[in-house]
Amino acid sequence: MIMSSTGESVNEASFEILKVLGKGFFGNVFLAEKKDDKKLYALKVISKVDVIKKKFLESIKNEKKILEQIQHPFVVSM
Repeated sequence: MIMSSTGESVNEASFEILKVLGKGFFGNVFLAEKKDDKKLYALKVISKVDVIKKKFLESIKNEKKILEQIQHPFVVSM
């Protein structure tokens, strides 16, 4: 379970996956619709097993830190 910026708790059951937007080194990005308000989101799914096995934890932490700080019209903010 994750807390949203508004304090609402969300999990994978809160979304309906609509389609794949992209596939990358760390995981896949999906277009997802939040079930309660029908808003669209980009949802990145990362395999914990792959992250641990391939020792990418620091890279994931850095990506999260960058996405939390960046403000650009062509990059999804976190």
